[in-house]
Amino acid sequence: MAKGEIISTETKTRIVQVCKEHPDWQIKQIQEEVARQLKGKGKAPGVSAVQKFIARLRNLELDRPFSLGTLVKYPIPPEVLPVVLRVWAKRLEEAKPDKDGFSFQMTFTIRDALWVARLAKLFDDPEAIWGFAFWYSVRERAYEAIDEDMDTSDLDTELLKNFKPTPTESKRKRKGVNHERAYSAKG
Repeated sequence: MAKGEIISTETKTRIVQVCKEHPDWQIKQIQEEVARQLKGKGKAPGVSAVQKFIARLRNLELDRPFSLGTLVKYPIPPEVLPVVLRVWAKRLEEAKPDKDGFSFQMTFTIRDALWVARLAKLFDDPEAIWGFAFWYSVRERAYEAIDEDMDTSDLDTELLKNFKPTPTESKRKRKGVNHERAYSAKG
């Protein structure tokens, strides 16, 4: 037995079309527009069905291989792009088959690239960035599969244990005001 509403191919096509025409619309607006377009042609899907369909579409897109062309739809800030490219190059290098012709590396996905970009300024070492980005990416996929809000508290704790200010941050801190001294001088 199917869980939830079954959406026809025609309705799915309309949802995709409305999403592309109005990328900044909320789910409710998309659902209302699709319902308006389908008026008299059958039952329109509810908000929940439209939301689940769009989430599945997005998930499939995020798990496609990363390329510079994906930056058009999934932009990455230019200041962290070199880090993403270094991590991606390392993943490609590791994906080369060994002497027996086997490779156990997974594809570097759009989702992976977005996580590398989010964490790029936290570590100087691309391996450390990739280590955390990989686990956040896996966690995101898992929580999307069970349709629940993502809980990363355990990953966050590990990240904070391993976080050390980058040399740039350390220089800023040395040049900045010693806030403890400033507050104690007032008191």
